[in-house]
Amino acid sequence: MQLTTIAVFFSLAAFGAAQLSTVTTGPPQSVPACVPGKYHCLPDHGKDAIYVCSNGKLVFAASCDNGRCVVQNQVPHCIG
Repeated sequence: MQLTTIAVFFSLAAFGAAQLSTVTTGPPQSVPACVPGKYHCLPDHGKDAIYVCSNGKLVFAASCDNGRCVVQNQVPHCIG
């Protein structure tokens, strides 16, 4: 009984970790390597998106709405 409980716990933990990694992956890996001060306009869920890089990390993401920048979120993880 106890072994089954442990196995279920680890299965759920692995599933949760898989979900978490999916959520925090961010933009597709086709995003060019980050260069400080560079902006990348790329398709993102059917819309153009602007990605701002700093020190090799993607630190900001926004979508373009009629030429305006609409903030989506802060993206702290490294992309390139």
